Amino acid sequence: MDIVVTIPKNKLKEVMEEESYIKSLSKEEKERYTYYWTTSRLPKEKPNRIYFVWDNAIRAFHYCTNMVDAGYDFSETFPPRDYTKPCFLLDTIIHEVEPIIKMKSFRGWRYFTVDLILKNDPSWLLREY
Repeated sequence: MDIVVTIPKNKLKEVMEEESYIKSLSKEEKERYTYYWTTSRLPKEKPNRIYFVWDNAIRAFHYCTNMVDAGYDFSETFPPRDYTKPCFLLDTIIHEVEPIIKMKSFRGWRYFTVDLILKNDPSWLLREY
């Protein structure tokens, strides 16, 4: 099971700068970071991948390593955070979606299955956590 979320326009620049910075780090440095995506509610099961929509298309995804309910202690994560919402914890590697998949922006998250759309080479979707 996968889900899809929208990166709000007012957060897009910040997200892109962070992605660019993380790409420049060594593998050891990347492992120190904890990526997360906050949400108002969690699905019943942990998704395998979280796809991201911006500019009216799905353009990338991260693998989801865990999901945590409100009150998770972020003091041990790097960088430390202070959030009270449920969130998805993600790996730090961004996977670009080629070709992009057109989708309008929306709020919240949705269940998503890309296998039916990308029939040409779905082999990159086979990784599981």
